[in-house]
Amino acid sequence: MHFSLPEVNFKLVKTLLPSALTIAFLSGIESLLCATIADGLTLTKHKSDAELIGQGMANIVAALFGGVPSTGALARTAANIKAGAVSPLSGIFQSLFVLSFMCFFMDYMKFIPLACLAGMLLTIAWNMIGFRQCTYIFRASKSDSLVFLVTFILTVVVDITVAVEIGVITAMLLFVHRLLEKTEINISEISNRFEGGDPSKYGVHCVNINGPLFFWVAPAVDNVLKRVGDERVLILNFEHVPLIDATGARLIRQVVQKSGIPVVLTNLTDYTYQYLDHIDYKHENLYGKLTHSMDEAVKFSNSFCAKCLGDKDPQASQ
Repeated sequence: MHFSLPEVNFKLVKTLLPSALTIAFLSGIESLLCATIADGLTLTKHKSDAELIGQGMANIVAALFGGVPSTGALARTAANIKAGAVSPLSGIFQSLFVLSFMCFFMDYMKFIPLACLAGMLLTIAWNMIGFRQCTYIFRASKSDSLVFLVTFILTVVVDITVAVEIGVITAMLLFVHRLLEKTEINISEISNRFEGGDPSKYGVHCVNINGPLFFWVAPAVDNVLKRVGDERVLILNFEHVPLIDATGARLIRQVVQKSGIPVVLTNLTDYTYQYLDHIDYKHENLYGKLTHSMDEAVKFSNSFCAKCLGDKDPQASQ
C-alpha cells in the first residue's frame, strides 16, 4: 500500500464515469439505509449531508492509497448499537479493532467456527427486522404492503442494493397512481349576472380541478374538457391544484388554442401562476387569462358576454 495520484485523461474518465456514478449512487443509498436503520434502533435522527460528505471524502482518500469504495455496513452498525454504542467514537474504535485483527490476529481468526459467526449474524438480522413495524405496514394499505414484499423478496433472493432500487421505483409508481385516483374533476355552470343576459345563450362553464395537474392525470383532464358543451367563456378553477408540470401546461395551451373562446384560469397558487407566467415569457396569452380569484374570472366572463349582446354573431366579438 502506497500513496499515488491517479493518471487522469479524457478517455479514462469517459470509460470509468458510468461505473463510478453507479457505484456512488448505490453506495449512497446503502449508507443512508444503514443510517435509517440505526435511527430506528437508537431513536435518533442522522444528518444525511454529513453522512454522504464523510463517505465521499473517505473513499477519495482511500483511492489514493489503492483502496476500494466502501459504504456503511448494516450488520456491524446494528451489532455496534446492540453492544451499547452511544457516540460516533464507537465507529472509530470498531474500525481500529477490525484493523488490528487484520494485521495481528489473522492466523487466529481462522479458528472461529463459521457456525458461530452465522449465529451472530442471524441474531443481529432478527433484531433489525422490527416485526411490530411490519404489522403496521400491512395494516396501512395494499400499496405499502406490496412495496414491503417486493423489497423483502429481492433482498433475500438478489441483493439489498437491488431491492432498495426496485422498492423505491415501485413506491414512486404507486404514489403517482394514488395521486391519479385522488384527482377529481367536475364541471359547473355559472349564471351570467348582467342586464339582458341569456344564460342559455351566453353560458359560462367552470371546470374545477382538485389535485396536481401533471403528465399522469393530463389525459383524464383532457377527456373531461372534451365533454364541455357550448359556451362563450370557459373558466378553469385551479384553487386545489398544488402543482403543474410541462404536460399540464401544454394541455391548457391546447384548450386555449382549440376552444376558440376565452379561457380564464383562476385561483392560481403562487407557484402555478409564476410557472405559467414564466413559460409565456412573450406574454402572448398562450394559457388564457390568468386571474387570482373567482370574482375576477366571473367579472371578466360577464363583461365578455355583455359585449357579445351587441353583436349579431357572438363569435365575431372574439
